Amino acid sequence: MRRSGLTVPVLLLAGLVVAGCAKRQPPPEPVEDPETRLALAVAELTRGAYDAATRELAYVHLRYSPQPVGWKAMLLRIAAELDPRNEEARPAAAARIAAHALESGARPDWVAPLAETLYLLAQDVAPPDSAPVHVVLPGPWALPAGTADTAAVLEVAAARPLPELPRPALAVRLLDTEAERERLTRQVARLEEELARKDQELLKLTQELERIRKTLRP
Repeated sequence: MRRSGLTVPVLLLAGLVVAGCAKRQPPPEPVEDPETRLALAVAELTRGAYDAATRELAYVHLRYSPQPVGWKAMLLRIAAELDPRNEEARPAAAARIAAHALESGARPDWVAPLAETLYLLAQDVAPPDSAPVHVVLPGPWALPAGTADTAAVLEVAAARPLPELPRPALAVRLLDTEAERERLTRQVARLEEELARKDQELLKLTQELERIRKTLRP
């Protein structure tokens, strides 16, 4: 009976120790399957959690480029930076990521039209003369078949210039329109002031004529 009485406190103590050790264990490692992480990022985008989605997309883009899943993450990363519902959207960052893809010798053919369109959209809405943005991009791309060194890759990339907008960027035109609106507003204000001054002068002349008329009456 004495041995049975000691068994219960010992078991309780062991349970407390195990529970304490479990609490001190580090959190589980994040999911490393890139497709799973990409799906999680898409879910974050769907619910509007752009900050969390961008982190996941950047991770997959940086770690798994230039694999297909890396290109998918890159395109979604650009889209997140362009989404007008994203309060922290950075069109300049989207343009930089798209340009990096377009300059890559490892870029798949199917990426080119999407990257070009997204690049032009980003250039269209990015604030002009804005401060440079910091964008983390993948390291050197895999050399395309038949190239001997990195210089050859750069030469190939240089042969494919980035697309250009066929007209001034929308952001520039909006700034010009705003500047013109302010100029017209100031002009209207000056005209109103001048008109008010003319009204005062006319009133004084009218009063003076009335005074002269009264003095000329017999």
